[in-house]
Formats: sequence, structure tokens, C-alpha cells
Amino acid sequence: MRNVLFAAALCTTALPAYAAEERGIVVLSGNVWADGARSSIEGRAMICGLKGPSSFLSLRTAPDRASVEIAKLGEMVIVELTGEVEDNWAKTKTVIYEVAQDGNLLPEENRGSLSIAGWLHSDYLCNYMY
Repeated sequence: MRNVLFAAALCTTALPAYAAEERGIVVLSGNVWADGARSSIEGRAMICGLKGPSSFLSLRTAPDRASVEIAKLGEMVIVELTGEVEDNWAKTKTVIYEVAQDGNLLPEENRGSLSIAGWLHSDYLCNYMY
């Protein structure tokens, strides 16, 4: 069975180049903002486009780089978005660990989710399917 999860959102600035890519069982199909401006984004997205395997995306308390960092999220982590956006930031409600950085499913005992509200910069959120 293939799960298909998409997201769209608000963006007013140029996006970093991110081509569609297949990694393991996951197909990353580009930035969530690629379909144009939206007043909100709700649903799931996957963290992508980070500089390397040791890079991370900061989950913050507010939509501002100077706000407190709540967590560091790696590539291929799934986030559930609330629909609330501010500039190039999207609000999360859940962080889901299901896929390893190589794009394959984590072993069942290593999968899980965490209900946590925070803000992520949208430049590193991608549409995905598997």
C-alpha cells in the first residue's frame, strides 16, 4: 500500500532549489510552497534539503530565528502542520519518526510520534509519498 501525503503553503520569497528525488521507498516531490502562495498549510510534510546528514532543522517556540530552540529535527522526519503560517514559518503539532535518513522505514520498535507545538522554517519542508 502506498501512502500519499501532500502539503501546500504560503511563501513570499524565493525558495532554495530542491529537485524531486527518490530515496529508499520515499519520493520527495519538492518544497511544500512550490504550488504558490497559500494562506495556511495543514497536513504532513517531510524535512528535506538540509546540507548534510549531520544537519538539522530547528523547531522553535515562535516563528523567528532568535526564538528558543525546542528540538533539532533531522532529514526525513515527518511533521504534522496545524495550518497556521507566518511569513516562511509553519506551525507543527506532531513530530513523527517513521523513516530513516536513507528513506527506508525504521524498525517498528523505533517508530513513534511526539505531540509538540513549535515553528519550522518552511524552506526545508517537502511534499512526499511512499
